[in-house]
Amino acid sequence: SIVGAGIKTVPKVLDAVGTGMNAVMGTKFSTNNSPENKNKASHNPDSLAAGIAGVESGKAGYNAYNTGTVGQGKEKVDFSSMTIGQIQDRQNLPAGNSNRLFAVGMYQVIPKTMRAAIDALGLDPNTKFTPEVQERIFTDYLVKEKRPPMYEFITGKANDLDGAQLAMAQEWASVAMDSSGESFHKGKGGNVAHMSHTQARTFLQGARAAYKSNLDAGMNPEDAYRSAMYAKSDKVAFDDTSMDTATTEESASSGFVPTKVSTGSPIVFDDATDDMVEPTVD
Repeated sequence: SIVGAGIKTVPKVLDAVGTGMNAVMGTKFSTNNSPENKNKASHNPDSLAAGIAGVESGKAGYNAYNTGTVGQGKEKVDFSSMTIGQIQDRQNLPAGNSNRLFAVGMYQVIPKTMRAAIDALGLDPNTKFTPEVQERIFTDYLVKEKRPPMYEFITGKANDLDGAQLAMAQEWASVAMDSSGESFHKGKGGNVAHMSHTQARTFLQGARAAYKSNLDAGMNPEDAYRSAMYAKSDKVAFDDTSMDTATTEESASSGFVPTKVSTGSPIVFDDATDDMVEPTVD
């Protein structure tokens, strides 16, 4: 999505009770079932997934949505009880219709992206839009298929951190696109970046380091990637001159050595709220 909601701190939105990797690895996704936490993911609050969710969906979490106009929708929804097809029916309603949905869920999936994700992942329209499904769309479509520079950087297939950050900003307007600190979609509907240049790079580098560690621990590449998306960022910098992740054995001697860097205070986001209006780009 190119719309998002700024929040003050990621830990206030997401529970630090696990990695969330089970959401996309075939086991039950864990959430806190208390009323005040029912929309929260069990992402590590310093993970890439948590960082994106924090600035995009805010406290509404998996049930976040807008109608293509400024601000979050007023109706209380439970997307876990709705099928993807039902959501699409409402996404297809004309602008101005009070029942219309536009960007939906933790990662603010817009109508065109929803259609593409369904096709790419072979999702049945009768499937409920549960946290598990939302996380699968995030890892397996939004990042891996729609924004491959992110996936290729995280998995060591490329060393282009600038390209990965730009791809991230193209998908999520609340992410700074470069050192300017501005949203890629600045000027379109009042979009403003709430995740800074440094924060975006820290999240991406943290996911990459986690992927490498997962391979070294013996995970297969797919599980290593999915786990890395929910792993804590250790705020590291990298020697990007060499990284071969073809096999665990090769990666262990790749020369990819993380080096600790200082990033100051914990990650905190601007608590202002983006203006949410119907975007004019994908």
